[in-house]
Amino acid sequence: MRRSLVFAVLGLMTGAAVGCSGSGGYVPVSGVVKLNGKPYANAVVTFQPEGTKDNPNPGRGSAGVTDAEGRFTLKCDDGKKGAVVGSHNVTVRTAGDVIAVDPNVGSDDKGPVPDKKKIDPIPVDWRAIGNHKFIVPPGGTSEANFDITNPRFN
Repeated sequence: MRRSLVFAVLGLMTGAAVGCSGSGGYVPVSGVVKLNGKPYANAVVTFQPEGTKDNPNPGRGSAGVTDAEGRFTLKCDDGKKGAVVGSHNVTVRTAGDVIAVDPNVGSDDKGPVPDKKKIDPIPVDWRAIGNHKFIVPPGGTSEANFDITNPRFN
């Protein structure tokens, strides 16, 4: 009984030491976001690791914000740089005071269409989790590139 308790405590301590990094640790991840072929600044890029049957809790997600050249570098909310190895759900949205609406569709309540300058040009499918995936390789990557198109915002 005592030996089982010691092994259980050691197992919990090992799991706690892994923390945010999940089972594979963090690897560097960076890339470029383009909108309609041009670098897109001020986009929030999030990577949320997908759990599997063998690893249901792969670790925390990571995020980054693009600069004027559309480049971003991921880091976890605890400050660790990179992302966990494996498959991730990716979302991209514009940072700041924007509205996630399609101006050509309007709203159910037939309210006024917002000013186009306030509408997020990133298409809705990029803002929803589960539509876009990226596999982070064991050595990391600087090629996490996303070329998003939205003909309504050329």
